[in-house]
Amino acid sequence: MKILIQNLQKRADLLPALLEKYEPDAALFQEVSLGNTDSSSSLSTLRKVANTRTGARSSTKYDSVSFTSKRGYGTAIYSLLAISNVHKVLSPYSEFGGFIVKKTIIATTLTAPDTVSSSSAQTEAAHAASHPQGTANDAQEIRFVSFHGYNGQPFCNSQKLVSHVVAVLQAMDKDDEKLGYCLPTIFAGDFNTWSADHFEQVCDAMDDHGFRSVYSWPYPGRQDQTPLDHAFARDGDEQRIDVVHCEHFASDSDHLGALMEISLTVAAA
Repeated sequence: MKILIQNLQKRADLLPALLEKYEPDAALFQEVSLGNTDSSSSLSTLRKVANTRTGARSSTKYDSVSFTSKRGYGTAIYSLLAISNVHKVLSPYSEFGGFIVKKTIIATTLTAPDTVSSSSAQTEAAHAASHPQGTANDAQEIRFVSFHGYNGQPFCNSQKLVSHVVAVLQAMDKDDEKLGYCLPTIFAGDFNTWSADHFEQVCDAMDDHGFRSVYSWPYPGRQDQTPLDHAFARDGDEQRIDVVHCEHFASDSDHLGALMEISLTVAAA
């Protein structure tokens, strides 16, 4: 499963251009304005995806959800497969004189069946027995979080950033409690970790909720300093997220984008 992550810098034309160029299975965008989502809703570029039942290939539009504002500090999630279980979380703190409140979007989608494997034949048999509607090689649920962290320039308060992260983590905890199980999750975006201390505190908060850091990529002009953009992963109760490959790329944004290739493995019983 290919995942694209990009802070758009409020550029309305960049979102559809990235979907067309990289053809990700899912995409997490930050600094999304109303204009971004309006322009992408009429996106003419379609991804050719395999129909696993017939072997035919058909054109499929991206499903999407967003939490945006006119000021451009929203987030969005795009997926080739249907999106569900959407949650929107506001930062506990406003910025820039109270005019900006960062917005986080959380959503569940599916992985393509060929991205799911089982750790053993016994595991697959056990999974099939407990899931009569599907086997370990069927499409599996995965949750995505598109995050743009509290910044608070020029002071860049690390505790307020951590509080923002924790607010999103708590929203997921409530969702898992309601579902009765823990979904495998990718939590990624622009964290605004302007110092090593910022990043360490964010990692501690993420670790407390079962997340591990899987990729960080540089911000142009800060190559020798703490990156601002990161991706974290948390395994589900039954699925393990395996990160196969990560890389970053330049775009028309001031942030570099990232591509992650992941797979899900049904965990051993």
